[in-house]
Amino acid sequence: MYIAIGYWILILAFVFYLQFFEHGSTEQRSELAEQLVGHVLNLSLQMYGCRVIQKVYDYINFINNFILISRMLTEMIDYY
Repeated sequence: MYIAIGYWILILAFVFYLQFFEHGSTEQRSELAEQLVGHVLNLSLQMYGCRVIQKVYDYINFINNFILISRMLTEMIDYY
């Protein structure tokens, strides 16, 4: 029971992020993207988290994209 509730909360959080990146302002998107730094690899390995990361790359500017990609590569090197 508790696992199912946590799972639905996780899905709702991902839906929130997707909607925020679609409808939020440029400043809000940049702030959320900065908050994801350091968590990109973990999110990209999850079923719904990978969609959030894809949406982030679609909606943020080039500089933030570069920062997120470089941090993800660093995380991958540290992870493996």
